[in-house]
Amino acid sequence: MSGQGERNIRSLAHYLSSAVDWTFTNDIFTDGSRIKITDADGLIERSRALLGLERKLPRKLGVDPGQRKLFKALEVRGDAGIVFWATGGSLVDIHEVDCRHCGTQLAVRPCHKPLDVERMIIFGQIPGLEKYAGRVEPATTQDLWDAIAAWYKAANTLAPRDLALSAHRGDRTT
Repeated sequence: MSGQGERNIRSLAHYLSSAVDWTFTNDIFTDGSRIKITDADGLIERSRALLGLERKLPRKLGVDPGQRKLFKALEVRGDAGIVFWATGGSLVDIHEVDCRHCGTQLAVRPCHKPLDVERMIIFGQIPGLEKYAGRVEPATTQDLWDAIAAWYKAANTLAPRDLALSAHRGDRTT
């Protein structure tokens, strides 16, 4: 778990400015639902297998109902999802600052604090990590790394039958 090599986020400014405020879509969902478009913290595809990743802050230990439905849908498809609770791991430190002249401002400064995972739950099956299947358990950053690595190894060894089943489900080829 070295984390060495090229950074996934090459431009901090581009990363921060690329977040979409989906508020403009709220009037699409006016049938009494509480649907709101959200972000995905991570999504990996390998040999037609999907792994969804969602990070939560430790102060909120539940999984939102909509996100739970999404991860259960991945599980039903034979894919997997990991929700983990952690501090750190961000490339910036952001604070709200009250300014008597211009109101609330955001103070943003580059700051890389290592990811510190506290808990994790896995939706779907990842070999060797059954302990986390369907329930929140204490975890470490190494446990998260191990889960992603085990999923990747399993995805790399999909048998032709698994690929045929995937095609039967209607998955598109690229």
